[in-house]
Amino acid sequence: MTELLGDIPFHSRVEGNWGRPDDWLAVMPDAKKADLIVVGSHQYSGFDRLWHTSVSRTLLHSARMSVAVIPLSGREKRGVSLARQVRRVLVATDFSDLGTLAIAHAYSLVHGGGTVLLVHVIHPHERPMGHYLQGHVDQHVETQQTNQVQISVNKLRALIPLEAAANGILSEVEVVEHTAAGAGICQAAEKFGAEVVCLGSHGHSGWLAGILGSVTQKVISINRRPLLIVQPPVE
Repeated sequence: MTELLGDIPFHSRVEGNWGRPDDWLAVMPDAKKADLIVVGSHQYSGFDRLWHTSVSRTLLHSARMSVAVIPLSGREKRGVSLARQVRRVLVATDFSDLGTLAIAHAYSLVHGGGTVLLVHVIHPHERPMGHYLQGHVDQHVETQQTNQVQISVNKLRALIPLEAAANGILSEVEVVEHTAAGAGICQAAEKFGAEVVCLGSHGHSGWLAGILGSVTQKVISINRRPLLIVQPPVE
């Protein structure tokens, strides 16, 4: 770490722990008042997920602070080197308070000359007021969909921080139409060439995770880019 960071101060700890490492990692940073946990991910899938313990997935449910998940790239290198400055960040929002918080974190990752893409995913059959299309597509339905997209675009633009342009940060917005929000986010990240993907997570565990955390879980499983998961603030 000294070779990597030079004069930048850091602390290192090696601790023994009985049981799962993710349970200990979720609790230990509280003592240091950490804002962020950074962890790697092998992104196991299929039967491999049953055999191997996923520290990153458990941390997303139990950690009280934000978690950055860095997937293992196909080009493994020996040793450690500093990552280059982040210039392209995609942040997904569902227009909730937590989604807005994720946007603030996304802008904190880039400096002048960088670009943040704000993304919202809507179902192709989604109608206003949370209703869904029940029938065939006609001109009226297409007009409704166009209006729905434009409303979402305007909402995204309204969420761009006022100081972003003054700090030289470029902003783009995109409304993605996809039947699965997680897959839509990952496709947008590929097209945009995002260096980091940022989104909020309520951090639910157990059966609630299957309902409220499905988008985050899907992004983790198929995304191949560094991922910043923003947890709700501790009350």
